Amino acid sequence: EMMHATPRAFDSIVFGAGDPQGGPPVVMNCVIPTAIAFASFRLLEPYTGTVSVQDDTSAGTLEIRNGAIAQATENVLNDFSVTSSLTFTGGTFNSTANSGILHLTSPVMTVTSTIGGAAATTVTMKSILQVNGNVHLYYTNGTIDFGNGAYFHSLGGSAVDPTSTTGNSEFTNTGAVNKPHWVEGVFTLKSNSQQAFKVQAGGHLKIIKSLAIAGNWDPAVAGSASLWMRDAPSKITVTNNTELNAISGFGVTAGTFGTTDVGLTTTNHTVLLRGNMSVTGGIIDLSQDANGLHLGALEVVGDVTFTGGEFKARFVGTANSLECNLWKVTNGTFSTAAGASITATVSSEALPAANPQMPRYWDIITATGAIPADDPLPTLNAPAGVTGVTRNMRNLYSLKW
Repeated sequence: EMMHATPRAFDSIVFGAGDPQGGPPVVMNCVIPTAIAFASFRLLEPYTGTVSVQDDTSAGTLEIRNGAIAQATENVLNDFSVTSSLTFTGGTFNSTANSGILHLTSPVMTVTSTIGGAAATTVTMKSILQVNGNVHLYYTNGTIDFGNGAYFHSLGGSAVDPTSTTGNSEFTNTGAVNKPHWVEGVFTLKSNSQQAFKVQAGGHLKIIKSLAIAGNWDPAVAGSASLWMRDAPSKITVTNNTELNAISGFGVTAGTFGTTDVGLTTTNHTVLLRGNMSVTGGIIDLSQDANGLHLGALEVVGDVTFTGGEFKARFVGTANSLECNLWKVTNGTFSTAAGASITATVSSEALPAANPQMPRYWDIITATGAIPADDPLPTLNAPAGVTGVTRNMRNLYSLKW
């Protein structure tokens, strides 16, 4: 192992800048023994070595495209702080078994960070990835594989749940500037923490294409899931034709799960959720549109338990249209309880007087799997003349006018 001379504070340091003559990869390991504040810190291809930091380190810009950074001591002595931008598209942050921390912190400016690379890329994070302030994170493609019990922890400028002592990944956004966390490709978050991922304290995760989340969900542990929304300001907004893979379950105890970029019909405006879904509170709104004209569909490949919270079931009341928001279950069971509620609103002109001779039906909840026959149906709030009915084993819940 080679120890380099200690760089001056605020210098930039680059590993593996590349040999223009096409030489072999850079494999030299290096040690940074004391606390340094770098303007930028870069590990580039073709570097395959390890840079060990042995004390608190900071960088305006951290770029990891290959190789590894090792936090050679425990996190009480060895934090790594980034104050401007992080680009993490390959390699490893913290190749040791130490419990390190990577801070993205911006008390004044916004840190814009990109994590992920090509679809097959996996970046390894064995330290807690902690966000302080208004940090705008883009997740592009590939996978973040957390180790050492590490997780994503976003403070969002506010205090987090002081009672939460297990490994929690929290997306929060309480600053005045709206800087949500964006997923713009097919991306996977893997965590060996009990709760792999949480949205809380005003957090807003916007998913543009696909997000897969792998965690350790134990149904016997209250609130544990791959993806968990747990307080009223929490919000997940998903665009149409998006796939959300909550491999170990999606729990909604509060907040709003909704879709956007939807149209006048549910055709080609479906969000696909793979994994079991438990809704005990909060709002399922598949058409977040101020004028109530848009519709959306959520298809869950798995089981749904709807025992609390509210499903906003907008439907079109013009002509002979049967279009409505649709919550669909395939290959699973849809269980309900009276504590859950459905709020039905007509998205266009007012309905005419009910005609019992020629009723119309809007199928708002359907299931192709088992439907417990003894489950109480959710409470219905609907316009005059509209009632809720159970039609058959496929259509669990319909609106009837």
